[in-house]
Amino acid sequence: MADWDATYTDGRQAPDFGELQSLVDELFADGPATRVTKLDALERAQIDDLGEDLLEVIDLLPSGRYARRALCNQLNSIITAHGWGYTHGTVS
Repeated sequence: MADWDATYTDGRQAPDFGELQSLVDELFADGPATRVTKLDALERAQIDDLGEDLLEVIDLLPSGRYARRALCNQLNSIITAHGWGYTHGTVS
């Protein structure tokens, strides 16, 4: 777990707030009919140099091919389970 946990316990947003939304937008830039895999998401996250916490969220995705809504649902479930909705943001 990254060091931000101790720093952001007061409810402030993390510096990488919203980066997962940017990742989702990039993954589906070709249109809503696009399907992506966990590997696609991991590769894009590494290219975008996402932080350790956000890479953990992507790594926790189950294998499979995702439409945008399904990917967002999975990511938001992981984010919520970690309690990171406010500090890192949810996706749509």
